Amino acid sequence: MCDDLLSCCLRAWDYGQRQSSLNGKQVILAPAMNSAMWDHPLTRQQLETIKKFSTNENGVVVVEPAVKTLACGEIGAGALAELNDIISTVKKSLVQWETDASTAQENHKHRKESMKHAILQYSKQRFSEMKISNEQQNYVAPISSTPSIIIETVLPRLNLDSSSLLVDVGCGDGRWLLAANKHTQCKCLGIDVDEERLKIANDSIRENNLQEKVQVRQQDVFDFVRRSNDFYKVNVLIMYLFRDAMLDMSSLLQQRLDLRESVKKDKMQILCVGFKLPGWTCIIHEEKVNDIRVYLYEI
Repeated sequence: MCDDLLSCCLRAWDYGQRQSSLNGKQVILAPAMNSAMWDHPLTRQQLETIKKFSTNENGVVVVEPAVKTLACGEIGAGALAELNDIISTVKKSLVQWETDASTAQENHKHRKESMKHAILQYSKQRFSEMKISNEQQNYVAPISSTPSIIIETVLPRLNLDSSSLLVDVGCGDGRWLLAANKHTQCKCLGIDVDEERLKIANDSIRENNLQEKVQVRQQDVFDFVRRSNDFYKVNVLIMYLFRDAMLDMSSLLQQRLDLRESVKKDKMQILCVGFKLPGWTCIIHEEKVNDIRVYLYEI
């Protein structure tokens, strides 16, 4: 019996079992659950049963869960796979589908172009809506947080110790702050204007009893760089801002750094996620993580 949308879809799916089918249609599953549930023999048994539905060897593909800290607090396999891993699997599936559909190449090409056009139009529309929304709310940073894989990859490259101060402008839910403190016990300060995201960050800080080491502040990121005396104490500055914001921040930072040199002689690192600081040449490291560029500057 099928009593939910997922089981209904799987029950009605064309796995190639009908005479009118060729190779059937591929199913991609990305399960997510608690580690104990994922490791349970019944879970494997059920996945194998679903795989046997298809007449094609690769008719059912399972994107394995990620290993990380889960919602329940445990560390292990069970988290939803990273979006890029799921997209990569879908792309491979589409490539195979194109090969299998070679007999209908012209029709497929027309469908593909139509789909691309539709997606492009939708993307432009959504981008315009998001841009208007962000301008209305004075947002200069993406709502989406920095992917965890970027933080895990780049954090060891930062010059941090227990006496350092890391500041994240556009901190969102505070994941950079929590990760940096856990890695080096450094002091951390997050700046953002989004009250809802700051509440999430504050809740996480309290849950981990880090109030003395990690703080967030509701403030415009430009106002912080322009006016706050805390800027002179910064050892590492994290920025995940929109391209236009980076352009404005570039000149403002240069002005403040000239003043900082007379107050604090220590070197300062600036990590930019997504976009460069226009005109800056003091990059000491650059890499691509999960299709997102990161740039590390040292002044």
